[in-house]
Amino acid sequence: MIYRMFDTFEGLPSSPGRFDPQFYRCQYEANLMEVQEYLRKYPHVYFYKGLFPAETDSHVSRKRFSFVHLDVDLYKRTKEALTFFYPRMIKGWIIICHDYASFGVRKAFDEFVKNKHVPILESFGIQVLVVKA
Repeated sequence: MIYRMFDTFEGLPSSPGRFDPQFYRCQYEANLMEVQEYLRKYPHVYFYKGLFPAETDSHVSRKRFSFVHLDVDLYKRTKEALTFFYPRMIKGWIIICHDYASFGVRKAFDEFVKNKHVPILESFGIQVLVVKA
């Protein structure tokens, strides 16, 4: 199995957006080398540093996906990630996100699936799972 991790490793962008007032610039900053070291025992983990999808999608634009875990925290980034991954998902796909309690993330998911006839499965009020059979 191949794991692809996309992250700025610089935290959230300079302007989180109007649907995300609880966040601030550089929040959730992480050190790429520390993350790589932490995950070094797992083979086939690839890291893509930059703002997704704008700066890093070219690495996987022709790939297909069966499982995607989104952790981008913000409305705009969630909507962009859903727009990128949705047409690249294979039958039986799953997209999961643990930030569904955040107003911006909830809004992005709800808007995105509205006319797609894809149910949203909410778990504990904070997680969301979208599955296409």
